[in-house]
Amino acid sequence: MANVKITELPDATAANNVDTLPIVQSAVTKEATIAHVRAGLAASGPNSDITSITGLTTALPIGQGGHGATTAAGARSNLGTNDAANLTAGIIPDARMPDLTGDVTTAEGAVAATLAAAAITGKTEETTVANDDVILIYDTSATALRKMTKANFVAGLGGSGATIDIQEFTASGTYTKPANAKIVHAICVAGGSGGGSGRRGAAATVRCGGGGGAPGAANESWFDAADVGATETVTVGAGGPGGAAVTANDTNGNSGTSGGNTTFGSLLAAAAGGPGGGGTNSAGTAGSAASTNVTMFSPGAGVAASGTGGAGTNATKVARQPGGGASGGGITSSDGATQGGDGAAGWSIRTTTGSSGGGGAKGAANGGSGSAGTARDWRGGDGGGGGSSHATNAGGAGGTGGAPGGGGGGGAASLNGANSGAGGNGADGVCVVITYCWA
Repeated sequence: MANVKITELPDATAANNVDTLPIVQSAVTKEATIAHVRAGLAASGPNSDITSITGLTTALPIGQGGHGATTAAGARSNLGTNDAANLTAGIIPDARMPDLTGDVTTAEGAVAATLAAAAITGKTEETTVANDDVILIYDTSATALRKMTKANFVAGLGGSGATIDIQEFTASGTYTKPANAKIVHAICVAGGSGGGSGRRGAAATVRCGGGGGAPGAANESWFDAADVGATETVTVGAGGPGGAAVTANDTNGNSGTSGGNTTFGSLLAAAAGGPGGGGTNSAGTAGSAASTNVTMFSPGAGVAASGTGGAGTNATKVARQPGGGASGGGITSSDGATQGGDGAAGWSIRTTTGSSGGGGAKGAANGGSGSAGTARDWRGGDGGGGGSSHATNAGGAGGTGGAPGGGGGGGAASLNGANSGAGGNGADGVCVVITYCWA
């Protein structure tokens, strides 16, 4: 057969298995039947002949084993893997979980999260509770966590939901009666009075120390809440200043100043006692006790200085009352210096009534100042100690009364040319109102 171009051959309309094709196999030209060629092609159905496809431009549908998309995002969307709600089984590994390092932590495979202790202990501390504050509860009827206001929670407790409201006033203000108030217990302590300063005088004369200031009276009472207004004005008595030191020769000491009364509306009052008198050449009068018609307990008093320039006197304790101030030390006509007395302890139990001291200590010998009385919250503070005198130098000052209501100690006497000791200041009073509430 003469050489003929392939393009010049006539077209075949069908290929039979016995028809032949030229092929090159291992660099050798050979003849293969159509049957042999077909046997080498990938068959329909399952086979392992196809290892890659590079010519497809149309996405293979999900029904034919594809994902129906030409992008990764489209594939995830079509297969439903872009939404965790479509996950129906399996465990999400820790590596795929958010990094939870705060109040809540999770564990791989865990159904519930764990609340860290710091979620409570690490929060800012709250010291008051308002009715609209909320707490977290587990509602068994709903088998779910629920929030509840403090007011609803307390109301739900019934008879066990009693609360106590405490309002303490160290300065004048207004009491506001809380909701569901039933009983009101008010405690008033008046301001303590100041001690007197000592006399400044010539040698070989009697020079008395200042008298101790009286404490403010303590008074208390219980009221049906219906008898107490929605608001009540509270007045807290200030402590009275002690007498100023004497800076001029041959001059008597200065008296202290009385403290202020403390009142709870018009329902309760506690009166202040008298101030300690300034030292003279024959006395240093005591601060007198407060009026007994405004207190259910006998109030205390300051103590007088020695009339001969001798040592100061310890103040006497009184049950359930603040302590009075001690008197200051004087100087005798033989120029003998003396120490002051000890202030009275406040809020003494009845078995110690009549005993003395226990409050602010007397000043050290030879011009020491008296110590301040100890503060004792709203129970009644201690009285201040008396100052001690010096034969030639300045006299010691009286100690300040302890809050609330403690009386100031008396100041010591001095020789001309040296200042006498100033009287100690009385302590401010207080008013405490305790309200018992229940629905």
